[in-house]
Amino acid sequence: MASATSLPESSAEYRVRLANSADTDALVRLINTAFIVEKPIIGQAGCEFADLRVVNVRAELQPIYERLGYSVTGIAPIPDTILLKVPSHFTVMSKTLK
Repeated sequence: MASATSLPESSAEYRVRLANSADTDALVRLINTAFIVEKPIIGQAGCEFADLRVVNVRAELQPIYERLGYSVTGIAPIPDTILLKVPSHFTVMSKTLK
């Protein structure tokens, strides 16, 4: 078994799977828990908005972020330096923090 400071000896120690709609509530709890740590830093920095970009082909992500208070503000191209398997763009989302 891997210690906290070393990498695992094999991938057999991990159970990896794709998320599905049944995971939404757990993902929202995880994101909100992570935000608790970031919130004081955001407040001290005087941040008023949080912006993010979601790849449009990951259609299941937009509703999750909407539940977290984000709304779509536009679209943006994916840089040409990123090789794409399918035509894609970013959906730009934002939310007010104050």
